[in-house]
Amino acid sequence: MLDFKVTLPNIPDVEYNIKDFGAVNGGVVSNTEAIQKAIDTAASNGGGKVVIPAGIWLSGPIRLQSKINLHVETGAV
Repeated sequence: MLDFKVTLPNIPDVEYNIKDFGAVNGGVVSNTEAIQKAIDTAASNGGGKVVIPAGIWLSGPIRLQSKINLHVETGAV
């Protein structure tokens, strides 16, 4: 049996709401760029919580990075 310990990342307690990066609720406008910009900004500042609030958020593929907590709130699609 292997004996190892998983160390959880230390994610800073800073929030980045995708709406602050231009995301538009409603499921019509692509929010890929706004979500990625929120992730990239958080990562460049050492990490944090990227918040996707309640609503309908159309998006294509995004690239997660280290020390990012992608937080999808209740009611977010």
